[in-house]
Amino acid sequence: MSYTQSPPLAPDEVLEFLNHVSVARVCSHNKDGTIHAAPVWFYYEAGKLIFGTPDESVKARNIRRDNRVTVLVDSEGPPTRGVIIYGEAEISEENMDEIALKIFNRRMDSGRAHDYREGLFKLTKWVAVIITPKKIASYDYVKDTRYRQATRFMSND
Repeated sequence: MSYTQSPPLAPDEVLEFLNHVSVARVCSHNKDGTIHAAPVWFYYEAGKLIFGTPDESVKARNIRRDNRVTVLVDSEGPPTRGVIIYGEAEISEENMDEIALKIFNRRMDSGRAHDYREGLFKLTKWVAVIITPKKIASYDYVKDTRYRQATRFMSND
């Protein structure tokens, strides 16, 4: 018996998924070759995944040295669904106020988002990380009949 991968999300489902889920796991390359993984709040717009990070964070330092990143955006299951973005990251100091509000407004009302941004910006300097996908992969165990049968998971449960 062989089992390798669940079916992918359709292209329109990928976009809907990225606009629905608000936490991603960003993986960058440490100086010693190991991988640094960190959860981030983000938004996806015009084919780019965008998040904020402190200017001196491990993520920012790693990306300045090696801009290749892998990003996992997934949902809790069962069954799980997810999108994996292999891309190149760019750090920008432009429009950080606007970017932060777009990110925070996905998770809280606008008044709270404004206060949240103000508080974080008092702690340290923040920068935007803009990821341009080079390849996108996805998986959708909801569509996987073998998975549903093996786990007795029914989509209407």
